[in-house]
Amino acid sequence: MTDELHIGDRIADLAAAHPEQVAIIVVGPRGEETAMTWSELDQRANAAARGLEQEGVRDDTVVGVALPRASSTPWRSSGPGSWARPSCP
Repeated sequence: MTDELHIGDRIADLAAAHPEQVAIIVVGPRGEETAMTWSELDQRANAAARGLEQEGVRDDTVVGVALPRASSTPWRSSGPGSWARPSCP
C-alpha cells in the first residue's frame, strides 16, 4: 500500500465535499460550453472504471486514451479542483 492519491480518489473526495459545484467546463467544437459538477464527473469516472474492469484492466495496467480532434479545444476547471487543468485559456 502506498500513500499515493489517485485522481479517482481525489474526484470522489471533491464530489463528496462539493457535489453540486462545477468541476469542469468543456468547450465544444462550435464554442458551446457544457458544465459538469463534481458529482456528475465522479459518476462518469466510476462508470468508465467499471467498464475498464470488465475488460480486464487492473490497477497496474497502462491504458491509452484516444480523443477526437475536437477534444483538443481548451477546457477549464473551477472550484477546489482547479489542479485538474490540462489547458489554461
